Amino acid sequence: MSRLREFVQDVRTILQRMGPSSKHIAYFQLLDAFKQPGCPVCTRLEQGATRSLDSLMYEQVNDPITRQRLVESHGFCNWHAWILPGIHNSALGVALIYRHLLQETLDRLQAARRDAHPRTRQRRVWERLTGSRRDPIQMLAWRGRKTRCPMCGFARHAERDDLTTILEYIGEPGFAEAFSRSSGLCLPHLYLAMTIGRDHPHLRTL
Repeated sequence: MSRLREFVQDVRTILQRMGPSSKHIAYFQLLDAFKQPGCPVCTRLEQGATRSLDSLMYEQVNDPITRQRLVESHGFCNWHAWILPGIHNSALGVALIYRHLLQETLDRLQAARRDAHPRTRQRRVWERLTGSRRDPIQMLAWRGRKTRCPMCGFARHAERDDLTTILEYIGEPGFAEAFSRSSGLCLPHLYLAMTIGRDHPHLRTL
């Protein structure tokens, strides 16, 4: 307990020294990313995705809400799925998640097989005359309700935060010099910076 009190006191002391005008932690993380090859925002996105997936594999594999979200998104997107094999000790968690997803798909395929009987000629004529349509195969309806990869939602917020930070500080000489030594932004992130910073006074500098 005494160590915990000491830790809390240390944090308070640091925060007091930093003050309300200090820079956001993303500022310093971007300075580090500027030293890496490639677009610094892409670098930060990959680092963040790896940390988030590592946490998910360690703590949330059997979490019902996480499982349901992954069922609704039909798993991870291609990019995040290919990050998974590089995460230490992730094999069991990945196997459990994808076994669940594959079983869900197989169950729906069985139901789709029952729905897939052909319409009679009379039925097709009736639908053409009345303008009515037969209900689609339920598996196609399920596919149409597919949501976005849950990791991509976090990534979207993270990249916008990083670009906002870059726009905010690109007018500062030290930050601008560090950015100029980096590989710069990739075109997709430059386009996004132009979109979210259309009226920002530092957009021209960026």
